[in-house]
Amino acid sequence: MKRNLLALLIVTLFTISCSQMPKNNTASETALPIVENPSEFIHQLYLDKSGHGLENTDVSTLEKMNYAQKNVIYGEITYNGAITLFEKLNIKGNDVFYDIGSGVGKLVLQAYLTTPAKKSVGIELVGSRAKKAETVYQQLMNQGILSKAGNKELKYVEADVITSDLSDATTIFWANLTWEEGVIDKVVQKLSSSVKHPLLIVSHKSLDNYPNMKLKEAFTVECTWTSRSNVYLYEMEYPVSSKNTAINTSTATDNI
Repeated sequence: MKRNLLALLIVTLFTISCSQMPKNNTASETALPIVENPSEFIHQLYLDKSGHGLENTDVSTLEKMNYAQKNVIYGEITYNGAITLFEKLNIKGNDVFYDIGSGVGKLVLQAYLTTPAKKSVGIELVGSRAKKAETVYQQLMNQGILSKAGNKELKYVEADVITSDLSDATTIFWANLTWEEGVIDKVVQKLSSSVKHPLLIVSHKSLDNYPNMKLKEAFTVECTWTSRSNVYLYEMEYPVSSKNTAINTSTATDNI
């Protein structure tokens, strides 16, 4: 009888010990509780900050860079859509997340607040949108939100992605639905030449024509213009294939 009780006690203690052991750092981890209700927090923060429309200075910048305005048509992935996105990317604590064409920065902030990613970066070419994202950053700093996240980093960059430093990216969301094929080609070439490790990319347009882009999955996410927008999850292999990267001539079915 005593032996049975002793065995039961050992099993119980072992079970408790295992349940308290640290788990592997996976995307299923609960991120630091930086704010109590991230969805409502982001909603309130952006009530007066829209990315729609272009200011005269934005138009002038695009003209000087010879970029058509179709490359900066505005639309957003919703909060629920981003949840799906982050699950598919399987973001971990050693990941660096980039949003290419980040607008006013909502998705980047959601990644920062709700995923284990050590760094979340938004790159936006349109100056008026980038300035609104910077305003949000200052508000977060003033509220002490940024100091609650430990070593996690949030960063907004006003720049052309083609000239930006993307070398530390491990996961990317690229809302390129209306982008010109030539611009998409330059971005893929930029990523292929600057990122020296495997990279996961979720793109609104198919990248099947690029030999170093290996399709892992196609799925849908909720966006502001449709509840089911098609997106494609690719792994960019490294080392990069020696084959030439052809301009993507595929079409997308979504319309903003």
